[in-house]
Amino acid sequence: MEDIQIIEPPVGTNTTTKDDLLQQAKAAIEAGEHSLHDAAEALHIAQELHGANRSEMARAIGKSGAWVRGGRDRARC
Repeated sequence: MEDIQIIEPPVGTNTTTKDDLLQQAKAAIEAGEHSLHDAAEALHIAQELHGANRSEMARAIGKSGAWVRGGRDRARC
């Protein structure tokens, strides 16, 4: 019988779930303009780490796919 090793993710690895990231983005958007950068960051992480697509992100935050695309572009400036 082979021993199974549990490997912990490296320190600094984001282990936040996709749903948590999408909820963070929605809360940041609802908090107002000063939090849009935080929302874009949460959406970017959800896309990069969990494969969230634009329509999925848009549904989660109550915005259009175009808004998601435009919001992410503006936050990178």
